[in-house]
Amino acid sequence: MAYRIACQGSFMAIPSLICLLLSWSCFQSSCKKQDSIRSDIKGYWALVEAQRNGKPTLTLENAFINFIQDSVLETNLLRKTVQSSFVQFDKRIIQDYPERIEYEIQLRSNDSLYLQTEIRGYEFNFTLVYVDSLSTRNLSSIN
Repeated sequence: MAYRIACQGSFMAIPSLICLLLSWSCFQSSCKKQDSIRSDIKGYWALVEAQRNGKPTLTLENAFINFIQDSVLETNLLRKTVQSSFVQFDKRIIQDYPERIEYEIQLRSNDSLYLQTEIRGYEFNFTLVYVDSLSTRNLSSIN
């Protein structure tokens, strides 16, 4: 009789174990997907909205960040277009020239990037959209 109880218990453990393994593999694949989304920021990002200390600002009109290579970006956020090296750690992007600026990635999708940073004592929130080469050509022909 004790043998039957052990058998029934072990058979009941198998479906639980299978569910646990399936849940774990789904969790792992979703984590990998999020990591790859965050790490793949290469390309030209146009600023479409900026807030300074929680209020909309127009002083950054036509601003952009262009992640040229894994460690080089070009931007005109400080009014002058400069190239700078940068590093990315998980949800942080650290630019070192013309001054050290640390951006925190709030949200990243295929075509949108939301960054938060502090520049010269002001808190900024940036909404940027990805502009691919086809869109750039189409925008140039319209202007």
